[in-house]
Amino acid sequence: MNVREIIERLEASAEFLLWKDEHHDAFLMSIFSMFDSESSDDYLVSYFEGMTVTTFYMDAKETYKKGVEESEKPIKQLDITNLGVELKQAVSTARAAFLRKSGESIAKTIAILQNLDDGPLWNISFMSSNYNVYNARINAETGQLVSEDYGAMFRQA
Repeated sequence: MNVREIIERLEASAEFLLWKDEHHDAFLMSIFSMFDSESSDDYLVSYFEGMTVTTFYMDAKETYKKGVEESEKPIKQLDITNLGVELKQAVSTARAAFLRKSGESIAKTIAILQNLDDGPLWNISFMSSNYNVYNARINAETGQLVSEDYGAMFRQA
């Protein structure tokens, strides 16, 4: 499922529509997915209003409000209008960069689409079977690798 399909499906759900009736100023802030294989059909989609974050869970079968929490700081709106890179492509780009660095096998993938400083970014993290973590930030409009970091998950004292 691509990002627009995820948002369209969520925003057409009865649960979201009931919530949106009371939260007119809420805006999309992020899409989160965590998986073991190539991709996932499970997503956490979060909206921001005031200083409150409301998260909805969705998978192939259901959609429901997962939780509400307070934010310590304002969050930027995620604008998907000019999105040129979908999750699968972002993970592929990050995986290629990770394999050039380490060659390790990936045990878990975490993907977050969010607006940090310069527009929409895919924040892709891999946890390796050797307990290392690789993080890549990929411009979600152009597909360019913006930054990367690699290191041990646990530090020795």
